[in-house]
Amino acid sequence: MAQFGGIAARAPLRKFFHEHNCRSAERNQKRIDAIYQAVPATDDAAVLEAGALTARGLVALLRTLRDNIDELDRRIAESVATHPEGALFASLPGAGPVLAPRLIVAFGTRRERYNSAYQMQCYSGIAPVKEASGKTSWVHFRRACPKFLRQTFHEFALHSIGQSEWAKAYYQHLREDEHKSPHAAVRSSAYKWIRIIFRCWEDGKPYDEEVYLNSLRRRGSQLGAALAPATGLAWGTVAGFQKLSENNTSRINSENWENHSGCSGQITVTQKNPCAQITNYAQKQKGRFLWVCVVHNICA
Repeated sequence: MAQFGGIAARAPLRKFFHEHNCRSAERNQKRIDAIYQAVPATDDAAVLEAGALTARGLVALLRTLRDNIDELDRRIAESVATHPEGALFASLPGAGPVLAPRLIVAFGTRRERYNSAYQMQCYSGIAPVKEASGKTSWVHFRRACPKFLRQTFHEFALHSIGQSEWAKAYYQHLREDEHKSPHAAVRSSAYKWIRIIFRCWEDGKPYDEEVYLNSLRRRGSQLGAALAPATGLAWGTVAGFQKLSENNTSRINSENWENHSGCSGQITVTQKNPCAQITNYAQKQKGRFLWVCVVHNICA
């Protein structure tokens, strides 16, 4: 076959590999070289003819399957477009034409099926299992679950990292600060997402990233504080306590804290570690404003 291995003859192979998401030029070249250096295993005409007929039959079968798959994809797209929950699940960051239908099927339309998000987290296999014997307890991966359902939430959480600000920050925190494995970090993100989606599904409202971020900030979540836009606020000292005050600085990279309200030490804020920040805010209790400082080592 070496005489057929010219540049023009190899172009269709390169195009084939590229169209099938094989983009490494070096790897594709090795594959092409191996094809043209191949030696026939046999010269038996009967075996060669039978193999050629089998290959043609398989190609015809694949063409039929591709047509059927295209028809299924078309019907799924039509069903999602008219589904009462279609807009809700399409609003989720990372849920495109493939994952949105799978999420619709995962939740369904029967609100009485799940009493809480935790039931869905356990049923789908995203929530871990805690076991105990005597004074010993341990947590492990949940294996008894619908595998495709777990894969659906896992894949959605993975795709959301590139589309959602808080999901990206939370994943980076788990990987860089908590030293979680990639899959464990994605499962933790999926665990949070199920709780969020369940609330949207329960209320029948589409997801809004800005609404959720504002909720994080309102609840004093360290993740919300990490993603807060520049406000022109900086740390100041009032009556011996740290508080936020206006100044021309949009972000403080580090802050030394005096020992008060149980907070001390130095916290450094970096772009790679958005969760290592201090929340210091005024909380109204019994008609009085109390300065509260909270230090989180994980994103809430």
